[in-house]
Amino acid sequence: MTANPYYPVTTVSDSSHLADDEWGLTMPSVQYAKHSRTKRFKSACEGVKNLPRCAVIIFVTVCVFILICIIIAVAASNRGEKHPTGNEPMRVQQTLGLNFYPVPADISTVIRFKKHSFKKDEPIKKTMDEVLEPYSHAHQQDMDFTTCTHKVSPYNKTCMFPLLKFGQECTRSRDYGYAVNLPCVLVQLDLPADMTISPINENSPLWEVAQTNAAVQKHEGDPSVVPFSCEGATKDDRKMFSSITPVGRKKKHILYSPEDAFPSFFYRKRDLTREFLKPAVMVQFTSLLDLRITHVKCTAWGQVFHQDGKMVDHGLLETTFAIYIEV
Repeated sequence: MTANPYYPVTTVSDSSHLADDEWGLTMPSVQYAKHSRTKRFKSACEGVKNLPRCAVIIFVTVCVFILICIIIAVAASNRGEKHPTGNEPMRVQQTLGLNFYPVPADISTVIRFKKHSFKKDEPIKKTMDEVLEPYSHAHQQDMDFTTCTHKVSPYNKTCMFPLLKFGQECTRSRDYGYAVNLPCVLVQLDLPADMTISPINENSPLWEVAQTNAAVQKHEGDPSVVPFSCEGATKDDRKMFSSITPVGRKKKHILYSPEDAFPSFFYRKRDLTREFLKPAVMVQFTSLLDLRITHVKCTAWGQVFHQDGKMVDHGLLETTFAIYIEV
């Protein structure tokens, strides 16, 4: 019997063994829909993975910023501290006339210091030690030194000027007064060998001004000394001195050692091959205010002459400086 071509074909229930190519069909690849949560999770994972790198970048940036700030601060400090008022003049080392010590660290006219904080290597202390060394007893033991008076001042000898003349308060062991707010300033009178000095008299252009000065009145008529005094350089400075009660039993705003005068006989004609020890006065201030710059003017009330007898400009006999106490 011939098979009926229209007879239904019985299919095998398990057709998994048939491949696509055996049927001559191409099945599309299965694709799955991507959910938005998957994207967020993946981004979060990538963020966590990159976090250490970001942290390093931020840390380096902060370090660079801090380093730049430090460099700027150091550069600013190297410019030097400004004066308390910002415009104080620079100190001028004079070969004629009066010079003051200690020399300020910034070479200005302002002596700045912080009380109760003095150390062995304090610049002020070091400067004072150096300038006072020639006045030490050990330095003046040479045979070239001798004791001079107004009547006896040998041409070929160096007149002695003992350190003891500067008193007991302004010494190295007492930090020259700076540690206790009583600063000491040494003022030297420096004149060339071809000049002499004598006390001020009526022939001087400063005579009328000098008549009101206590030091001039005290030594009037004494040819062996040149009166010396210091005062506030401005009206406000003088008012400040008079308004504050001075410290110490002497009850004076300004103390002098030796007392308010330079020996005139040191400035006689002398042998230039010998050492010349400059006369000086130690000035101590007992009534200064903290955080206030105080200007001071010091004057030697004398008249200077060349050897030919011609009078020299009296501007040589003045010096100004300022004191500022930090806290």
